Amino acid sequence: MKMRKALQTLAILMAIIAVVWMIGCSEEETTATVLAVNPPEGSKIPACAEIIITFDKPVTGVTVDSIPATGSGISWKFKGDLTRKGSKEISIRIAWINEDGSTGIKSISYIIEAYDNGVIYIVSSRPKDGEKDVDYIMLQLDGMEIQFSVPLKKVDVDVIANGEKLWWGVELSDDKTKVFLWLLKGPDMPYDSSEVILEITAEDFCGNKGEFKITFTTKAME
Repeated sequence: MKMRKALQTLAILMAIIAVVWMIGCSEEETTATVLAVNPPEGSKIPACAEIIITFDKPVTGVTVDSIPATGSGISWKFKGDLTRKGSKEISIRIAWINEDGSTGIKSISYIIEAYDNGVIYIVSSRPKDGEKDVDYIMLQLDGMEIQFSVPLKKVDVDVIANGEKLWWGVELSDDKTKVFLWLLKGPDMPYDSSEVILEITAEDFCGNKGEFKITFTTKAME
């Protein structure tokens, strides 16, 4: 009699465990989580960066800070101006709808390294645009510098004197806002009173582009 009661109790417990397990599995099958984001959380990104969101299960209605993302299933993309958040360290809120109609939310943090100002411009340069009697010897020793208003993704500078292109190297500073130029092996900077033109093309991390020209003259040889 006691054995039969024990077996009945065991059967009831197993049935309860089975029901709980089935409910748990049902929830697992319908509730999605953010599997990965690219760029990874904590990365330094421009304010206009495209963020790729990957879920472990299909979802719908994905938004980032209440702005709709594009995509379907497990793969979604978002690109918007995060400048509006007004600080370098930001947190974005990803929301979505699971297959069972429930919702999910996850916050991701980033560091903004470049804002989308829409316009690139030159803040300063050495030599200055329009400068006259620049010492060509010091120029070749010290090189040239151009300070931009925003971090640059890429920049090209052609150094032209008397219609001839000179061989100068171009390098960006660590913060990507300053361009350094130095003389490579090749034609020297003119040592007479000559006009030198720097033809510059630049692009920032948000795709804004600009073309610039800096003109100066070298000092006549004494």
